[in-house]
Amino acid sequence: LRSAQAAAGPATMPESTMLCLDTSSWMRNGDFRPDRLSSQRDVAREIARVKMASNLENTVGMLTYGGAGVEVRTAPTNQKSKLLRDLHGLSAGGKSHFVSAVKIAALALKHRKARAGEERVVVFVGSPIDATEKQLRMLGNSLKKTNMALDVVSMGESEANGPLLRTFVDAANNPALNNSHLVTVPEGQIPYDVVVSSPILGGGGGGG
Repeated sequence: LRSAQAAAGPATMPESTMLCLDTSSWMRNGDFRPDRLSSQRDVAREIARVKMASNLENTVGMLTYGGAGVEVRTAPTNQKSKLLRDLHGLSAGGKSHFVSAVKIAALALKHRKARAGEERVVVFVGSPIDATEKQLRMLGNSLKKTNMALDVVSMGESEANGPLLRTFVDAANNPALNNSHLVTVPEGQIPYDVVVSSPILGGGGGGG
């Protein structure tokens, strides 16, 4: 594999990112080995590593949106060790709270301590989305209006979620910057490999 850090390119202006991890019961599915939850964690860990390495002023936070509701596990930070500890202790169960997760991620970015730089929400999805296209279009538009970029990693239930996620990402995308991407991991492929070579980490394939 080529270096994901190299794929991210040279350091740019500071960016703060919130990772939204799906920890619903659907993430126990074993279609991605050993399961969706572990595969998601591997990808989230790499995204955080690359972003923190590309600019010392970058910060990354993390929330989960399974179980009883959304939980902000890590506010945006440049302390990689803290984020990795919080990623390590995740478990799957309960229902998905997708829309609430995106809204809370945006609030976490808005109220972070270091306000300089760009803002990005990265959402992992491995469970059916309980929202309409209209709701997702409004949600995407709200991100675009506040200049927040969006990346979505779809890794499971992609056939049902695909049109909804495309509407969501298209609404959030700024055409002048092309700053939002949908990456769908095909069944049988390794999520880490797909995301590392995608626009999320500076590659050219896997989404748009």
